[in-house]
Order: sequence, then C-alpha cells, then structure tokens
Amino acid sequence: MSNRALVILLLTTFITFSSLYLPQPLLPNFTAALEILPSEAALLISLPMLSLGIVPLVIGFTFPRLPPYPVLRIALPLLAVSNMVVLTIDSFGPLLLIRIAQGLLLPVIFTALMTCCAHIAPSGKLRQYLAYYVAATVLGGFSGRVASGAIATVFDWHYSFFILGLAIAGAAIAVRFLDKDVHRDTQDFHAQEFLHTLRKPGVFSVLATIFLFFLTYSAILNTVPFRMVHLSPLISEFGIASVYFGYLVGIVIAVASERLIAFFGGPAATLNRVFLLFGCAIGLFLVPSNFALALVMLLASAGFFLLHAMLSGVVNQLADGRNSVANGLYVSAYYTGGSIGAWLAPSLFHQIGWNGLMLLLLLLTGVAWVASRAISPQIAAASSET
Repeated sequence: MSNRALVILLLTTFITFSSLYLPQPLLPNFTAALEILPSEAALLISLPMLSLGIVPLVIGFTFPRLPPYPVLRIALPLLAVSNMVVLTIDSFGPLLLIRIAQGLLLPVIFTALMTCCAHIAPSGKLRQYLAYYVAATVLGGFSGRVASGAIATVFDWHYSFFILGLAIAGAAIAVRFLDKDVHRDTQDFHAQEFLHTLRKPGVFSVLATIFLFFLTYSAILNTVPFRMVHLSPLISEFGIASVYFGYLVGIVIAVASERLIAFFGGPAATLNRVFLLFGCAIGLFLVPSNFALALVMLLASAGFFLLHAMLSGVVNQLADGRNSVANGLYVSAYYTGGSIGAWLAPSLFHQIGWNGLMLLLLLLTGVAWVASRAISPQIAAASSET
C-alpha cells in the first residue's frame, strides 16, 4: 500500500503544483488579450502565492483535527472545476477571482498531501519521502509553465487551464484509493507557540533571509517573460516557457542537498557560495540574449534551491518542539516574499528597465546576505545534521 500511495501522492502533488505557476509564461499574452497592465497580469501569480504565505498559519489553528483524505476529496474536484471553467472566461476580473479561489485551495491541498506523505513513510525514511515530495513540487512548477506555453502556442491560453483541470480531475479520482485512516496530529496550536519559536536565536534571521531571497528569485521568474518579449517581440508562448528548463535543477538539489552541503565544506561555506553564485547570475542576466537568459536561469535556480533546502533544514533544527510551527512560519515568509516580488517586479521593469531591476535585485540579494550573517555558527552547524 505504501508504494502505491506514494505514487498517487507524488502524481497528485505534481499535477496540483502545476496549477500555481501555469499562468507565468502567459503573462505577456494576458496583457494583450485582456488589455491589462503588466502589474495587473502579475496578480494572477502573486495573489495565489500570497495565500500560500497566509493560509498555512491559519491552518495551524483551524486544520489540525481534520484528516487529510476528506480534505483532498473535496478540494481537488473544486480545483479541477475552477480550472475548467476558465474556458468560458474572456475578461480579467472573473479570471482573477478564480485565481484567488485557487490560492485558498492550494495551500490546503499541499498541507494534506505533505501530511499523507509523512504518514505513509516507513520508519527512518521520513526525510527521503519528503524529499520526493519537494522534487514533485519542483517538477510540477516546471511542467505547469512549459505545458501552458506549449498548449497556448498550439491552441489558446484558455485550453492551458482546461487541460490542467482534466488532469486534476484524474488526480481526484486516484486519491480515492488512498487509505482513509491517514490522520493529522490532534494536538492544538496556540499563538504563543508561533511567538516563542520566532524569538528563538537565529529563527528570525532564517525567515528574513528566505523572505528576501525568494522575493528576488520570484521577481526574476515573473519578469523574464516580459524581458524575452522585449528582446524578441515575435517569440511564442512555448519559447517563453522554455526559459524555465533551468528550474528543473531544483529536483537534483532537493534530493542531493545534504551531499552538496558536505561537498562545499558545511553550511557556512555553502551559504557564501550560494550568494556569490546568485549574485553572479543576476549580473549575467544583463546579457541581452534569450538564450543567455535560459542558461543563467539554470545558475540562479541552482543557487536558490540549494539555499532553500539548507534553510528549511536549519529552521527545523531550531524548532525545539513542533516542527509544524517552524515550518508554518518558514512557508509564510517564503511565499509572502515571493508574492511581493512577483507582483512588484513587472511594474518596476516597465518603469526602470531590465538593467535597473537587476541592480535593485542585486542590492536585495546583498541585504539577504547580511541577514544571513546573523545565523550563529551553532545554528549553521546544526543544519549539517539535517
């Protein structure tokens, strides 16, 4: 049952995570087809991401007693329908409302899927199963972007949503074969636990670092489509989506992060190398070539996912109690930063240009590096044990 359940959970994670980033390569298309500003189009990504930053904290108080199986049985069909009805929409307002609704459904689905993965993991394989889960989210994020670009190139952007809706409907059927006895921790959460965890030495530094780092990375991801259209006005949706192939490196990083950290000489040395790599990538993004953008995206993604894998381990080492509390704070900081970057960057791109935006993001990367300096050597050493 464990192997079959794992396959179902990973496929469901892969398909549903595709929904989050599906509109990203289509943003220039939306500005033309729906006659909206780039900052408005960016809301189709940033608002669902903002929900992923807020809802996990709410779930900590309201969700602990709900078993994940019925949650998935209800939420997945709703997500499927919300994608399929886009086929009938030709204006921005209803599309944005649907994306907001999806933003409320997705964190609930992801929480339930992660709980199921942890529940079915054999003894001693919890981190391995969660690494598979992270790899499935990376592959889903990549596939959602590329598939939507390919489908929109051949057919129309409406069908990108519709076909994904059909895939999610298939996942909803598959989930019915999961063990109905999977359950959540029945202990209650209290606001004091979040505050107590936040006050622990090093925790705020970890949260500030991932907030700023994902803000910067998300700003790049959401602005690259507009940059590519600027460089090549006749580029297709699939051509835009192809820049995200570098995102796939996150799968390798998710599985091999501990070995990479050891190879680079521990967390402290790895942290410095990540910021150096990411800073160099931002500089290379200035090369006026779409081919160069695709290559540099590989470097930026490698740096981001290695930092993400390392800091998620650090914050769990610092939890000193319930990891779910620390993870809730981490996910909140992660997606809140990402939503801000995804929303502001396209507007800034049209105001100060690509070079000006890269300079600003380089400065933010420097601030994130300064924030990471407050992580004590003891905390950095603890992450090597994750």
